[in-house]
Amino acid sequence: MTTPASRGEDATAQVRIEMHADGNAQGYVAGRDQYVIQEAPAAPAPVTALRTLPRDVAAFTGRQAEVDQILAATQPSRVVAIHTIDGMPGVGKTALAVHAAHQLTSRYPDGQMFLRLNAHTAGHNPADPADALAALLLSLGIDPPSIPDGLDARAGLWRDRLTGRRMLLVLDDAASHAQVEPLLPGSEGCLVLVTSRHRLTALDGATPLPLDTLSSADAALLFTRLAHRTPTTTASSEALARIVELCGFLPLAIALLAGRFAHHPHWNLTDYADEFAAAQDQLGELATGDRAVKAAFDMSYRALPPERQRLFRYLGLHPGPDTDAYATAALADIPLSKARCELEALYEDHLIHSPAVGRYRLHDLLRAYARTLTTGHDPADVREAAARRLLDYYQHAVETADRHLTDSSRPTAPVPSTAPAAPSVATHQQALTWTRTEHPNLTACIHQAHATAQHSHAIRLTAALAAYLRQQGPWHEAMSLHETAATTAHRTGDRLG
Repeated sequence: MTTPASRGEDATAQVRIEMHADGNAQGYVAGRDQYVIQEAPAAPAPVTALRTLPRDVAAFTGRQAEVDQILAATQPSRVVAIHTIDGMPGVGKTALAVHAAHQLTSRYPDGQMFLRLNAHTAGHNPADPADALAALLLSLGIDPPSIPDGLDARAGLWRDRLTGRRMLLVLDDAASHAQVEPLLPGSEGCLVLVTSRHRLTALDGATPLPLDTLSSADAALLFTRLAHRTPTTTASSEALARIVELCGFLPLAIALLAGRFAHHPHWNLTDYADEFAAAQDQLGELATGDRAVKAAFDMSYRALPPERQRLFRYLGLHPGPDTDAYATAALADIPLSKARCELEALYEDHLIHSPAVGRYRLHDLLRAYARTLTTGHDPADVREAAARRLLDYYQHAVETADRHLTDSSRPTAPVPSTAPAAPSVATHQQALTWTRTEHPNLTACIHQAHATAQHSHAIRLTAALAAYLRQQGPWHEAMSLHETAATTAHRTGDRLG
């Protein structure tokens, strides 16, 4: 390719540019003996994420028969081994799947992948199988432009790339067999663990593994492990048995009560059991109809200092599936260092869990409970101010990341001098990693902004996701979000939007 020279050089000179197969461009100015070598930026190596299991539960208790059944499925077979783990909320489905998966890592050396399907994730519809497949293919290191459109094409590529591999796949919180079926590998050597609140009877070839509450012995053992104390008298043993029975032998409720008891070394089990029994007599039921869980939640909440109670309530206002210290600091209007400390304290109290370093997640029952608390304790204007602060944070953070992802400039509002604290994002890879992690939260915030008439936030958040969605997908989500944002901008007279 030959073009006129520029930037004040002799207009008669010609610049010749030759593109090479390696992506580099070499050029020189005709009539001169000085070469100009220009190298195109090297494309970043594909990012793989083949070992994404959450950390194992240290105090995992019981379920030995279920664990043994899963371990036995690793014997040589000519078909994909599939186990469906179903049960009520808080019964420990995910904990069992993750615990078993960690024991099997050496048998599946090609990867152990964990994917949430969000059947009961606040602020999200159940994951579309095509989107889930795109996420899995990205984790294998496939470039986004190479991911085909359409469910069948993606499922075929997924099965092709798993051929000959020994891979373990955990599909958490599935909505239906139709959601799971396209995600299944097609060849032998793989194991799939599916958790769901529903019995996936239509999933052909799957071995059902229904999960009930714990036995009385295992429930008591779980309490003592989490409380770090063992009953030493007949009276304390009877009190412990009464506590776990009042919890309905549900692991989530037991973990909450044991966590609180662990922080009070001078308490005795007999008085603690009496207090819990009295709480059950006085408290109403949760929407789930499980009085034991509601009472356990109340006792744990009342034991928190006032500032931590406030933070816990505010976490219920977060529309996304998880959070970090930066978003929490903005939501609760507290310093970043305090947010980190308070989140860890809530984690130690078993009121939130931490699926990865620096990430925190409420169980869906605890999220519903926190929302009922904030509705009853915090005036509407206070809740609205907290929600705006959270939107301000995500808007500032995603626009910062977008500057490293977009190849074109677009007009944005100036960054305020009081911008919220945000993670340091200084490179394209850091921006991509941050946006990929926060994508579910950003999408949830956009939907909430539309629902609460925060039109400017909805439009700007959508605009800042444009480059990421164009590069990474899912593209149908990008089209839907941008169409909604454009319609909102027209309706509200936002010409820049």
